[in-house]
Amino acid sequence: WKFKHDLSLRGEKQVKRQKIVAELVATEESYVNSLSTVMDIYYVKLGVLAESPRPLLSRSEVSAMFSNWEILLEIHEPILVSLNKRLSTWHKHQQVGDIFDKMAESLKAYTMYVNQYPIALSTLRLHQSEPDFAAFLKNCKKDPRCKSLDLESYLIMPIQRVPRYLLLLQDLLKNTWKGHADYQNLSTALTKVKKVAEHINYKKRQSESMAKMYEIQNQLDGYPEDIVAPHRSYIAEGDVVLQASNGSERGRHLFLFSDILVYTSRQIKRRKTFRRSTIRYVHEKDFSLRGLTVENLADYGK
Repeated sequence: WKFKHDLSLRGEKQVKRQKIVAELVATEESYVNSLSTVMDIYYVKLGVLAESPRPLLSRSEVSAMFSNWEILLEIHEPILVSLNKRLSTWHKHQQVGDIFDKMAESLKAYTMYVNQYPIALSTLRLHQSEPDFAAFLKNCKKDPRCKSLDLESYLIMPIQRVPRYLLLLQDLLKNTWKGHADYQNLSTALTKVKKVAEHINYKKRQSESMAKMYEIQNQLDGYPEDIVAPHRSYIAEGDVVLQASNGSERGRHLFLFSDILVYTSRQIKRRKTFRRSTIRYVHEKDFSLRGLTVENLADYGK
């Protein structure tokens, strides 16, 4: 009975394996088509226009918006070819894990795209209300290859691809028994893709931290050195109310970094010309975190 039960389970897993690989191929084909569509309809055209007398975007803005899009396409086209070959000759011993094992390292190219993605969105949103650029986007969206999707919908697709690989590979490994020829390759590939995903997320956090430190540095007056430093990372910030022994209260703004706590006062400067105000922070003190401990306390007085 147990033998028949095991055979039945393997039969079910074989069916599921084929369905998962079919989904891998379908999503890969859709993704490669989307990358190609953006290359042909947006990227190349905007690049050509950038060199014309009436550019819609500058060359640097085109690069900022699409980052390493062309490299991503070059990575995924051969993956799609390999997956299609395996699915078209499918049998119960067929393997796909080796494809992902070999390509895992190349997925680190997504680090650059993920880091540039906020800049891509801000560049798009900055210009999309301009009449000429808005008309260009509208015409591109009408192209049948765009399937009525706007550019912003395409720009997020690379952000979603590596997490999608993780989910599909996990599902595929779950439905591959240990004695199968593909089991070890899938296990190794999944481990590698997980590490790449962690690497991408780590670099993203680093990039966000660096951008935040530059922002703070540009708003901070009186600090004797640069806030931005290779060894430092941004952690948090917030307003605090300090109470003196005589009962008076003073509001202050604190910036917490990985190695220091910066204690500032906030100033609001009004610009008469533009009728706008800007917030500046004036450095008062800073404390090294070396040897300090942090305690989580309940709100004072509660």
